[in-house]
Amino acid sequence: MHRLRAYERQGGRCLYCLLPMYEFRKEEFARLYNLTLLEPGSLKSTSEHLVARQDGGLDSRENVAAACRHCNEYRHHGRAKNAPSPDRFRLEVQALMACQGWHPSGLTPPRPLIPQGTSMHNEQDAERRNKGTTHG
Repeated sequence: MHRLRAYERQGGRCLYCLLPMYEFRKEEFARLYNLTLLEPGSLKSTSEHLVARQDGGLDSRENVAAACRHCNEYRHHGRAKNAPSPDRFRLEVQALMACQGWHPSGLTPPRPLIPQGTSMHNEQDAERRNKGTTHG
């Protein structure tokens, strides 16, 4: 439930690479972005716990974001106890995306939807203000 809401809050884009993700319709997604049926697998929406559950992070709206499978797996790959912070990882991914050296899907990033240098909580607060809501 939290992932689905995060997916919607983020406009269906990955928190880190900003590429579009899919929830349920892989074939439709592949057609829309001119991908083979094998390519969208890395763009499946997953739950990203900003503070890992193993580190005391809760399964809550404030702590769950939506990230594509590729970004989520690589943030934690081989470094479960010392994964980079979400803000730091996003900056790393954005730098790699600018060089087109990150995502296996072949999609290129849109113009940044979120200004670099803002924190996850500030983005969520700004998004709520823009939509005129105070809670989701």
